[in-house]
Amino acid sequence: MIKFKITIGLAFIALLTLTFTSCNKDEGDTPDYVGTWVNESIDDSYTITTTLVLTSSTFDMSMTMSYGDIEMEVAGIEGNLSVSGEQFTLTVTRVGMIDYDSYQLVWYSKGEEGWDETLAEMDMEETMTATYEVEGNQLTVTVDGEPEVFTRQ
Repeated sequence: MIKFKITIGLAFIALLTLTFTSCNKDEGDTPDYVGTWVNESIDDSYTITTTLVLTSSTFDMSMTMSYGDIEMEVAGIEGNLSVSGEQFTLTVTRVGMIDYDSYQLVWYSKGEEGWDETLAEMDMEETMTATYEVEGNQLTVTVDGEPEVFTRQ
C-alpha cells in the first residue's frame, strides 16, 4: 500500500514540475518565483512534503514522506528553468528515486543507466512546459487546470 502511495506521490511531483510562469520584471530584478516553496499533503497515515527551490534559471524539487516518527526522502528532480512571458520551460537534468532495499535516494543523470527508466516511472518527460502565479507568500502551480499551492519559506 505504501509503495502505491509513493507512486501516486511521484506522479504528483511530475505534475508539479510542469507548472510555472512569470510576470514581466525589469532587467536585474529578482523574479517573484525565486525562493524556497513548500507544499504539504496530509493523508490518514502519512504526510508528503514537497520542497521547491527555484532560482532564475534552475530548480530543485524534493519529496519527503513522513509516517509517524519515520521520515525519508522518496524522490528528487533537478533541472534548468527558463521563462518567457507566462510560459515556463523545465529541462530535467537529474532525477532521484528511493531504492526500496536501502531506503536511500539514487540519482541518475541524462545518459546514465537508469535515467530513462526513472523518468518513465515518474511519468515525466525530459522537457516540460507549465504556468505559475505568485501572490504574496504563495505560489500557485496549475497543471491541467488543477492548482497546487506552495508557501514561501
